[in-house]
Amino acid sequence: MSNRIYERFVECPGVIEIRWVSDDPDHHKTPEDMYNCQNNGIPEDYGKKDKRTTEQAHFYCCVCECQSASLKTLRAHCEGTQHKRKAEQFFQQYQHKQRKKNANNESISPESSRHLGLSHTLYLSQLRRCSQPLVGLQYVEEYKSTDRHDPPLYLCTLKDCKENNCEFIGEAVIMYEHLQTEQHGWSYFHRMYGNDFHQEHYVYEDLLRRVLQEEKNYGYKEFSVKHDKDYQTVQNHARPDSSYIRETIDNSRSRFPKSLPPRSKRLQSLNESQGTAVNGVKRSHEIETADVLPGITPTKKAKPDPTLNVAVNGSTGMATELRTADSTPAEELNQIQNAPAVDIDPIKKFNQDIANWVKKCLNAYYQYSDNRHSCIRKIEDANEYQSIAKEYSQNFRKSEKESYVQANRTLDGLEVNLDMKDRIKLNIDMEFERKPLLPLY
Repeated sequence: MSNRIYERFVECPGVIEIRWVSDDPDHHKTPEDMYNCQNNGIPEDYGKKDKRTTEQAHFYCCVCECQSASLKTLRAHCEGTQHKRKAEQFFQQYQHKQRKKNANNESISPESSRHLGLSHTLYLSQLRRCSQPLVGLQYVEEYKSTDRHDPPLYLCTLKDCKENNCEFIGEAVIMYEHLQTEQHGWSYFHRMYGNDFHQEHYVYEDLLRRVLQEEKNYGYKEFSVKHDKDYQTVQNHARPDSSYIRETIDNSRSRFPKSLPPRSKRLQSLNESQGTAVNGVKRSHEIETADVLPGITPTKKAKPDPTLNVAVNGSTGMATELRTADSTPAEELNQIQNAPAVDIDPIKKFNQDIANWVKKCLNAYYQYSDNRHSCIRKIEDANEYQSIAKEYSQNFRKSEKESYVQANRTLDGLEVNLDMKDRIKLNIDMEFERKPLLPLY
């Protein structure tokens, strides 16, 4: 029997697995956790192929998602800075969960604690009895394994619900505790009301009561996924790609941010003394402009003009059109100079930039007063122009967001660049190649 090495590679379960492969297609051996094996010693020849059985052991690092073929390469991997950082983060989360389990084993019955789903009868009764109502359940995702012995895992996708820079993950008891915290509640309110929401203007209990009253007729529930790959990803304290893509699609359909609620009465005197602005003023980034076409008004014929003058508001960096159908350039400039500074939602800016570029590409195929000499007329009228611009804008936003999320796992830093513009223009030109040419008028 080969010598055994008594060396400590991991501090908790779930970091490294020992897996076996074989030339035999029917061969199967259940992986073992390094945490359980290292205490009994690991054979020194692990990683070498058994010529008789063709069986060979590999070491798989679950936190780094990579494989080592021998103890020597595994040791080198474990000494790497990146692995140490991820393993330490995983260990801290493991300790936190163990403390939570020990402290809350009696808070929910064993049967109902395995499931957080709103369809689960026992858990529903637990929710009705709880002293603190819950919000933001629609941002909780449930992951199930095909192995019935594995408990469901839950992932809270709200931006500020993070632990050690990772999305909050846990079994039902841990997630139940998280959903009752003010941190989760404030994260949900920030998601609802957007960048203009400042929590210092509200009392948590008052705002929670208002939101619960508004949403009492909504049947929110978490999104459930039954897939071993996604379950394993969440188990390894990462967020599946499918979750990012689903979030991007949901955000594009979402009606958030909602208009700000009235400030808490308990803070009314403080707000008045500070001379705060009236909430009733509609901010420019709350106005949905993505589908408004240049030169199109409810009463006038569409005349998109690619030579529109543009000024930049120095305090916000926001480009604003000076010429419109109903005002002079001087009036528009005066409005821009007197407009209050606002924070721009980067997603809304991206949507608007896509719409503007789509309209610029479509102008080549739509005739208006200043382009008769260069127009390749294939769009018949303003209604068709508006319909095509809206459809193309929505499709390109969706496809570009999905591509960006797959590459970067987040929408942070998303903006229109030259590559996007080239793709959009190429697609539009290819579409219009098949359309018949219309006579100029």
